[in-house]
Amino acid sequence: MRRMILTAIATLFCLSSPHASAHMPAKAKETLRGLPGVAVVIEPLHPTTERDGLKQSQLLTEVEQQLKDAGIRVLTQEEWKATPGAPYLYVNVAALKKSYGLYAYAIEVCLNQVVILTRDQQVQEFAETWETREVGTVGKAQLATVRKSVAAHVAVFIRDYYAVNPHPSGKERHKGKV
Repeated sequence: MRRMILTAIATLFCLSSPHASAHMPAKAKETLRGLPGVAVVIEPLHPTTERDGLKQSQLLTEVEQQLKDAGIRVLTQEEWKATPGAPYLYVNVAALKKSYGLYAYAIEVCLNQVVILTRDQQVQEFAETWETREVGTVGKAQLATVRKSVAAHVAVFIRDYYAVNPHPSGKERHKGKV
């Protein structure tokens, strides 16, 4: 039994490498072309996860600041509603605390926007057009380090965004690097 648990933990550690994130088709970047900005949505975290140091409000603040520092506009709710496609960057951190003190977690960062069905253009629906994911484990004392992993995924979004959109001028761009 102990060997099975250790094997499962080792597997999760291997999967938690940055290379474990889902690879989007090259065309996924194209769905970011022309976006004037994005709203940010952070999925609520489990109360135990919040108590142990990973906070939804902190993730929201950090993701929004990372985007702003990179020169990507963070849309207010009013701007978001008025923006064609209503694009939003969705961040979900699902963390499950195990009795032996480890958290198993899954990170999902994706861009959702309204798309139109080509065979019936009356059908418009939100769809995930760009995404990156990760799974891993971390000890309770290091749970807050999951924020660094979220930031790394947001950095991939920023990189892909600027692969198809012009970079802002030096004045508009803050201290963020892309």
